[in-house]
Amino acid sequence: MIENILEDGLNDFFFTHLYKYREVWKMPVHFVGSVAYGFRDVLKELARAYEIELGRILQKPMQGLIEYHS
Repeated sequence: MIENILEDGLNDFFFTHLYKYREVWKMPVHFVGSVAYGFRDVLKELARAYEIELGRILQKPMQGLIEYHS
């Protein structure tokens, strides 16, 4: 039940927030955080359904910062 609620919320996020940007199809969309990381399979399915290129999904923001500044 909780997974369904989260899936519905992520679906609403894709539709309500990402579709506002015309350029969303030109660049990958990245996600950071433990919730995004835990539900990365759902994010992949939604990105495929909405034809949005999914970028990186990082569990902790520090991972990307260390790679960027190395």
